[in-house]
Amino acid sequence: MISEVTDASFREYVQRSPKTMAYFYGINCPRCKQVFQVIEELSAEAGVGFAFAKACDAEAPKTFRQMGVASVPTVIFFTGGHEVSRLSERITKHALKEIINRG
Repeated sequence: MISEVTDASFREYVQRSPKTMAYFYGINCPRCKQVFQVIEELSAEAGVGFAFAKACDAEAPKTFRQMGVASVPTVIFFTGGHEVSRLSERITKHALKEIINRG
C-alpha cells in the first residue's frame, strides 16, 4: 500500500516507519506516472517492514522545499526517519530494487 502524505503528515509518517520510500511527483508529469507504476509493483513485492509514501507537488510544497526536491520524479529512502539514499529523474525498477534490497 502506498500512502498519500501532505505537508502536515510527511515527517510523522517517515519517522514512525523503520524504512520508508517516499515518492515525490508532479501532478502533470507524464514520467511520474510511469515511475509510479513501478513503485506500485515494488510496494506489492516488498511486503512487511517497508513503508511507501507519495507526495504531490500541489499538496506538499513545503515538504518539497524542506527535502530539497528540485525535480520530479524523485524518490528518497529513509531509515529511522533519516535520509539514506535518493534517486531523481532517471529512476528504474532495478535501481529502486537495489536500494530496497540493501535494507
